[in-house]
Amino acid sequence: MKRIGVVLGVAAVMAATLALLAGAALADTTATRSPEPNEYGWNNSDVTVTLSYTGGSINDPCGFGGIKEIRYFALGAQSIPETVYDPQNPLVINTEGFTSIMAYAICNSGGQEFPKKKFNVQLDKTPPEVSWTVPSNYDTRVYPDDDILAAFAPDLSGIDPNTVTPDTFKVVKVKPTGNVPVSGTVNLNWNHDFSYQYATFDPSNSLAKGLYRATITTDVKDKAGNALAKNYTWTFATVGPPSQS
Repeated sequence: MKRIGVVLGVAAVMAATLALLAGAALADTTATRSPEPNEYGWNNSDVTVTLSYTGGSINDPCGFGGIKEIRYFALGAQSIPETVYDPQNPLVINTEGFTSIMAYAICNSGGQEFPKKKFNVQLDKTPPEVSWTVPSNYDTRVYPDDDILAAFAPDLSGIDPNTVTPDTFKVVKVKPTGNVPVSGTVNLNWNHDFSYQYATFDPSNSLAKGLYRATITTDVKDKAGNALAKNYTWTFATVGPPSQS
């Protein structure tokens, strides 16, 4: 029984030690981003980063003496030299692109938090744009089985594929009695070197001879949530067989 008691006692001490080590991870520098990034990890407006330190317990790497200050620096789109954090003047990330922030606490005892904590901000505030189309605007020599294409200007966060649909890329046949919607499938692709994206509208049937209008609506957005500034519309005419309707 004595041996069993010793074994149980050692096990209890080991469990307590592991719990203590696990608890130590709770005491460190943390960052709150406002607003928080979306599901793609992007923001489309300036981001305020508030730094804080969780400590004051036996698990605190700085001990009961607490911390003197929090320091940080940033690399990437918005470069910031090492700076003492001022709670009255939180860090603001306002430069588009990818910014990596490194932060750590300086203890009153003279030590410092290790490893440094890393926080990222991805910022894209620029709306997407259509840069060119196929067919081009006012083209009058379009073949009836050609796909219709709209290329987007290079976008920092990339076009959100969930926003490129038959509801946001529309084609109609222009007629005096009223425009007739054209059915088809819509896809979003990258070009061969991944420098830009383009959307294609593949008509379900050959386009009869006549005038057509294509529209990319403002419901098309990039992954940061920026929407097309205005509807993009262009017209073209096919050289297909005469329409029977």
